[in-house]
Amino acid sequence: MDDRLLPVDYFTASIVLSGDENQILPGVGFSEEEPGRFVARGVTLPENGDWEIRATVRRGQQTMLIGQKIAPLLPFKPRDAEPTAPNNP
Repeated sequence: MDDRLLPVDYFTASIVLSGDENQILPGVGFSEEEPGRFVARGVTLPENGDWEIRATVRRGQQTMLIGQKIAPLLPFKPRDAEPTAPNNP
């Protein structure tokens, strides 16, 4: 709320194929690392398809349904060094 993390009464989430809620990525568990911050670690997304997190969050009488698209993390590749310009006296 207002970009602040708040404790919640209920949280559940899954990673699903965009456009097909029946295609759930198995074996994903979210844990609360601090109040209002839930994390799933060690998740490997298949390279094909667009995936999203679908979550249900409840705090008091308010229930929010959240959908957030995610993308696979690509292997880290360092940027090539910028070419240096020749010195022109």
